[in-house]
Amino acid sequence: MTSLRFSQAAVLALALIFTVSGCAPGGSEPKNSVNGSSAAASDDGTTTPSPTPTVMTDKEAAALYLSSACAANVPSKVFNDAWANPNPDLATIKQTAATTRDAVAATAKTLDEGRWPAAVKDDIAIVRDSDFAQASILGGIASSSTLEQAFQNQFPATDPASAASQRIRSRLGLPADPYQGC
Repeated sequence: MTSLRFSQAAVLALALIFTVSGCAPGGSEPKNSVNGSSAAASDDGTTTPSPTPTVMTDKEAAALYLSSACAANVPSKVFNDAWANPNPDLATIKQTAATTRDAVAATAKTLDEGRWPAAVKDDIAIVRDSDFAQASILGGIASSSTLEQAFQNQFPATDPASAASQRIRSRLGLPADPYQGC
C-alpha cells in the first residue's frame, strides 16, 4: 500500500510540474485593471479620461510568461523530487512545499495582472487559476504535522492547465520543455 501511495504521489507530483510549467480558469482580465471609461478629475475641474492600458506584444508576453513560469518551475522541481522520494522526509517536504507555494502564488498574481494578447488570454486564465489552486494544496502540505497528513493533500491527476500552458508556449514561440530557458 505504501509503494502504491508513493507511486500515485509521484504521478500527481509530475502533474504539478506540468501544471505550473506554464513554463505551470476564468477570464484573464486583471483584477485591478484600469478600464478606458474611467475618468479622473484634474485640478481645473475638468475630467481627463484615464489611459487605456495596452495589451502586451507577443514578445513581451513570451518574456513575462517565461520568467514567471521559471520562477515557479525551479522550486516546483525541487518539491516534486522531495514529494516523490521513496524515503520521504517531512521537514524537506514541508520546506519545499512552502517555497513552491510562495513561488506559484507569485506567478499566479503576475499572470492575473498582465494585459495578455488575445491569442493566449483565455489559456493564461486557466493556468493562473490552477496556480492559485496549487498554492492552496501546497499550503496544506507545508502545514502538515505528519507524512500521512502531507500525503492526504492530492494534486489533480489531470488538469486543463497542462494543456493550456503548452498552448501558450506554442502560441508565444516558447519551447515546450518547461525548464528550457530557465
